[in-house]
Amino acid sequence: MASIRSINGNSTIPLLHNYSTGCVNKSPITYETEYIYKNGVKIGYVQLKGSAYYHTAWGYLKFYSAAPYDYYANVWVDSFNGTTKRAFTSCASSGGNGWIMKGQTS
Repeated sequence: MASIRSINGNSTIPLLHNYSTGCVNKSPITYETEYIYKNGVKIGYVQLKGSAYYHTAWGYLKFYSAAPYDYYANVWVDSFNGTTKRAFTSCASSGGNGWIMKGQTS
């Protein structure tokens, strides 16, 4: 399982459902990419993304091959103020794109 930590360990970026609000199309930035491996083979990647325009963050997950079964993957993004957790969201949360299901790659 891949995990991406906050950019500077002290993220205060607000979380929005960026696909339903359209933030993904307004000045998107990729902060970090981490590759996902299965049995030593690179099968995809997860990215911490954000919008400079909306000052928000979200996760993006991409596989190189179609998911072999339903509920194959999901991304969670946590927001911290120092060491205090402020909020979290995921693809499966209301307004997100949902879990990666069988046949999907993102």
